[in-house]
Amino acid sequence: PLLAHGPGTAWPIHASSLLSHAPHADFCCSMALQHKEFLTLISAASETIPGQSGVEEFAAIITELEARGRRAPKFAVENKLLFTLSASGRAFPITLESLSPSDATIRLALAQIKGLLPKVGEPQRRVINRTPNHTSVVIWVEAGPVAGGTHCSGAQGAGGRDAAADVAAG
Repeated sequence: PLLAHGPGTAWPIHASSLLSHAPHADFCCSMALQHKEFLTLISAASETIPGQSGVEEFAAIITELEARGRRAPKFAVENKLLFTLSASGRAFPITLESLSPSDATIRLALAQIKGLLPKVGEPQRRVINRTPNHTSVVIWVEAGPVAGGTHCSGAQGAGGRDAAADVAAG
């Protein structure tokens, strides 16, 4: 869940709940989550594991998108423009670009997801959080007028996270 902070408080907000309250919003996630391994994991876990889980949460997001007439989320991959609003009719332009995951980290994520699938005849076990999270998405947000500023065009290496680290150190 996401954490929302108020004066002296924090409470979890589930992405599916946030999405249901923002009917015109897009949902974006890692390109690794479009592959059959992840979809198989969602199906197996949502049928056999009781209680709220991250897999169940993702299934709720897919259900919400389908109710809106969309079959899939927007998928993030290294160097992909996800969203843009021009300055026309607003104070400044806004651009969102994904810096990760790279092809290499997607391959790592798929191997990790495959390891979570049950073997034939075995029950699906609860899916636990793994680190590092190879499905992580790093987003570059550019908002406001850019006069002499820098722009990140993404990573050239094996992992998109390297680009974000270079920009942060930069």
